[in-house]
Amino acid sequence: MRRETIPFSWIVLHFVPLLLVPILTHSLDGIIGINSAAALTHLVILISIAVGETYLMRSILPRPQQWAWRTACGLAAGVIAGLVVMSTVDLQGYDALATLAGMIAAGLAFGLVQGPAQPLGTLRWLVPITIGWFGAAILFRSIILSLAGLSIGGVSPYGLAYNAGHNELLWFSVGLACHGVATAWNVSKLAGTPAMHRAQG
Repeated sequence: MRRETIPFSWIVLHFVPLLLVPILTHSLDGIIGINSAAALTHLVILISIAVGETYLMRSILPRPQQWAWRTACGLAAGVIAGLVVMSTVDLQGYDALATLAGMIAAGLAFGLVQGPAQPLGTLRWLVPITIGWFGAAILFRSIILSLAGLSIGGVSPYGLAYNAGHNELLWFSVGLACHGVATAWNVSKLAGTPAMHRAQG
Protein backbone atom coordinates (compact mmCIF):
# COMPACT_ATOMS: atom_id res chain seq x y z
CA MET A 1 0.00 0.00 0.00
CA ARG A 2 1.28 3.47 -0.86
CA ARG A 3 2.08 5.54 2.19
CA GLU A 4 0.01 8.44 0.84
CA THR A 5 -3.15 6.35 1.15
CA ILE A 6 -2.54 5.04 4.67
CA PRO A 7 -4.19 7.94 6.62
CA PHE A 8 -7.37 7.74 4.51
CA SER A 9 -7.45 3.95 4.82
CA TRP A 10 -6.95 4.38 8.58
CA ILE A 11 -10.09 6.54 8.81
CA VAL A 12 -12.15 4.13 6.69
CA LEU A 13 -11.03 1.15 8.80
CA HIS A 14 -12.35 2.73 12.00
CA PHE A 15 -15.82 3.17 10.51
CA VAL A 16 -16.07 -0.59 9.86
CA PRO A 17 -17.49 -1.38 13.36
CA LEU A 18 -20.52 0.80 12.55
CA LEU A 19 -21.25 -1.66 9.73
CA LEU A 20 -20.36 -4.79 11.68
CA VAL A 21 -22.76 -4.10 14.56
CA PRO A 22 -26.03 -4.26 12.56
CA ILE A 23 -24.83 -7.03 10.25
CA LEU A 24 -23.62 -9.37 12.99
CA THR A 25 -26.29 -8.73 15.61
CA HIS A 26 -29.13 -9.32 13.16
CA SER A 27 -27.56 -12.31 11.42
CA LEU A 28 -26.52 -14.08 14.64
CA ASP A 29 -29.46 -13.21 16.92
CA GLY A 30 -31.70 -15.99 15.60
CA ILE A 31 -28.86 -18.52 15.79
CA ILE A 32 -27.15 -17.94 19.14
CA GLY A 33 -29.24 -15.20 20.80
CA ILE A 34 -28.51 -11.51 21.16
CA ASN A 35 -26.21 -11.79 24.19
CA SER A 36 -23.89 -14.24 22.47
CA ALA A 37 -24.22 -12.29 19.24
CA ALA A 38 -23.12 -9.12 21.04
CA ALA A 39 -20.13 -10.90 22.58
CA LEU A 40 -19.09 -12.27 19.21
CA THR A 41 -19.54 -8.84 17.63
CA HIS A 42 -17.16 -7.37 20.22
CA LEU A 43 -14.62 -10.06 19.36
CA VAL A 44 -14.92 -9.49 15.61
CA ILE A 45 -14.53 -5.71 16.08
CA LEU A 46 -11.44 -6.25 18.24
CA ILE A 47 -9.85 -8.62 15.72
CA SER A 48 -10.73 -6.56 12.65
CA ILE A 49 -9.38 -3.30 14.09
CA ALA A 50 -6.22 -4.94 15.48
CA VAL A 51 -5.49 -6.75 12.22
CA GLY A 52 -6.44 -3.76 10.07
CA GLU A 53 -4.31 -1.29 12.03
CA THR A 54 -1.34 -3.66 12.04
CA TYR A 55 -1.65 -4.13 8.28
CA LEU A 56 -1.61 -0.36 7.76
CA MET A 57 1.24 0.22 10.23
CA ARG A 58 3.45 -2.68 9.17
CA SER A 59 5.51 -0.55 6.76
CA ILE A 60 5.89 2.50 9.00
CA LEU A 61 6.63 1.06 12.44
CA PRO A 62 9.84 -0.67 13.54
CA ARG A 63 7.93 -3.32 15.56
CA PRO A 64 4.49 -3.91 13.97
CA GLN A 65 4.06 -7.15 15.97
CA GLN A 66 4.03 -5.11 19.17
CA TRP A 67 1.39 -2.87 17.62
CA ALA A 68 -0.84 -5.89 16.95
CA TRP A 69 -0.99 -7.21 20.52
CA ARG A 70 -1.06 -3.74 22.07
CA THR A 71 -4.00 -2.75 19.87
CA ALA A 72 -5.94 -5.92 20.71
CA CYS A 73 -5.26 -5.53 24.45
CA GLY A 74 -5.97 -1.80 24.28
CA LEU A 75 -9.35 -2.34 22.66
CA ALA A 76 -10.31 -4.88 25.32
CA ALA A 77 -9.11 -2.52 28.05
CA GLY A 78 -11.07 0.31 26.46
CA VAL A 79 -14.36 -1.58 26.50
CA ILE A 80 -13.86 -2.63 30.13
CA ALA A 81 -12.77 0.83 31.30
CA GLY A 82 -15.67 2.47 29.49
CA LEU A 83 -18.25 0.10 30.96
CA VAL A 84 -16.89 0.39 34.50
CA VAL A 85 -16.64 4.18 34.50
CA MET A 86 -19.95 4.67 32.70
CA SER A 87 -21.90 2.39 35.03
CA THR A 88 -20.23 3.84 38.14
CA VAL A 89 -21.06 7.44 37.22
CA ASP A 90 -24.53 6.50 35.99
CA LEU A 91 -25.34 4.86 39.34
CA GLN A 92 -24.63 8.22 40.96
CA GLY A 93 -27.46 9.69 38.87
CA TYR A 94 -25.38 11.51 36.23
CA ASP A 95 -26.51 9.99 32.94
CA ALA A 96 -25.01 12.53 30.51
CA LEU A 97 -21.75 12.74 32.47
CA ALA A 98 -21.59 8.92 32.55
CA THR A 99 -21.46 8.76 28.75
CA LEU A 100 -18.79 11.46 28.55
CA ALA A 101 -16.63 10.01 31.34
CA GLY A 102 -17.01 6.43 30.14
CA MET A 103 -16.13 7.11 26.53
CA ILE A 104 -13.12 9.25 27.44
CA ALA A 105 -11.98 6.48 29.81
CA ALA A 106 -12.35 3.96 26.98
CA GLY A 107 -10.26 6.08 24.63
CA LEU A 108 -7.57 6.74 27.23
CA ALA A 109 -7.28 3.07 28.16
CA PHE A 110 -6.96 2.17 24.50
CA GLY A 111 -4.38 4.88 23.87
CA LEU A 112 -2.30 4.20 26.98
CA VAL A 113 -1.85 0.55 26.04
CA GLN A 114 -1.23 1.31 22.38
CA GLY A 115 0.87 4.47 22.68
CA PRO A 116 4.27 2.99 23.61
CA ALA A 117 4.33 1.02 20.32
CA GLN A 118 4.71 4.16 18.17
CA PRO A 119 7.64 6.61 18.11
CA LEU A 120 5.79 9.94 18.41
CA GLY A 121 5.52 9.57 22.19
CA THR A 122 2.59 8.44 24.31
CA LEU A 123 1.46 11.97 25.19
CA ARG A 124 1.43 13.01 21.54
CA TRP A 125 -0.65 9.92 20.79
CA LEU A 126 -3.09 10.52 23.66
CA VAL A 127 -3.97 14.16 22.92
CA PRO A 128 -5.90 13.52 19.67
CA ILE A 129 -7.39 10.36 21.17
CA THR A 130 -8.83 12.33 24.09
CA ILE A 131 -10.22 14.95 21.72
CA GLY A 132 -11.63 12.26 19.45
CA TRP A 133 -13.40 10.33 22.19
CA PHE A 134 -14.69 13.53 23.78
CA GLY A 135 -16.20 14.48 20.43
CA ALA A 136 -17.54 10.95 20.05
CA ALA A 137 -19.34 11.20 23.39
CA ILE A 138 -21.03 14.45 22.35
CA LEU A 139 -21.94 12.95 18.98
CA PHE A 140 -23.23 9.74 20.51
CA ARG A 141 -25.49 11.60 22.93
CA SER A 142 -26.84 13.62 19.99
CA ILE A 143 -27.57 10.75 17.61
CA ILE A 144 -28.31 7.70 19.78
CA LEU A 145 -32.10 8.01 19.62
CA SER A 146 -32.00 8.62 15.86
CA LEU A 147 -29.56 5.74 15.44
CA ALA A 148 -31.68 3.38 17.50
CA GLY A 149 -34.84 4.44 15.68
CA LEU A 150 -33.36 4.26 12.18
CA SER A 151 -35.38 1.96 9.92
CA ILE A 152 -34.31 0.61 6.54
CA GLY A 153 -36.88 -1.51 4.74
CA GLY A 154 -38.71 -2.11 7.99
CA VAL A 155 -35.53 -3.26 9.74
CA SER A 156 -33.88 -1.21 12.48
CA PRO A 157 -30.13 -1.85 12.00
CA TYR A 158 -29.07 -0.60 15.43
CA GLY A 159 -32.35 -1.04 17.26
CA LEU A 160 -31.69 -4.67 18.16
CA ALA A 161 -28.50 -3.89 20.06
CA TYR A 162 -30.04 -0.79 21.65
CA ASN A 163 -33.26 -2.46 22.80
CA ALA A 164 -31.42 -5.56 24.02
CA GLY A 165 -29.27 -3.45 26.33
CA HIS A 166 -26.02 -3.69 24.38
CA ASN A 167 -25.46 0.03 24.00
CA GLU A 168 -21.73 -0.53 24.45
CA LEU A 169 -21.65 -1.83 20.87
CA LEU A 170 -23.04 1.50 19.70
CA TRP A 171 -20.97 3.92 21.78
CA PHE A 172 -17.78 1.95 21.21
CA SER A 173 -18.35 1.92 17.44
CA VAL A 174 -18.99 5.66 17.37
CA GLY A 175 -15.91 6.14 19.55
CA LEU A 176 -13.73 4.11 17.18
CA ALA A 177 -14.98 6.07 14.16
CA CYS A 178 -14.03 9.36 15.82
CA HIS A 179 -10.79 7.77 17.06
CA GLY A 180 -9.83 7.03 13.48
CA VAL A 181 -10.49 10.60 12.35
CA ALA A 182 -8.69 12.13 15.33
CA THR A 183 -5.54 10.00 15.04
CA ALA A 184 -5.22 10.16 11.24
CA TRP A 185 -2.88 13.17 11.47
CA ASN A 186 -0.49 11.26 13.72
CA VAL A 187 -0.63 8.33 11.31
CA SER A 188 0.15 10.76 8.50
CA LYS A 189 3.19 11.96 10.43
CA LEU A 190 4.34 8.38 10.97
CA ALA A 191 3.83 7.53 7.33
CA GLY A 192 5.69 10.66 6.22
CA THR A 193 3.15 11.51 3.55
CA PRO A 194 3.77 14.36 1.08
CA ALA A 195 0.85 16.27 2.62
CA MET A 196 2.62 16.15 5.97
CA HIS A 197 5.89 17.38 4.45
CA ARG A 198 4.08 20.31 2.80
CA ALA A 199 2.49 21.20 6.15
CA GLN A 200 5.89 21.14 7.83
CA GLY A 201 7.41 23.29 5.10
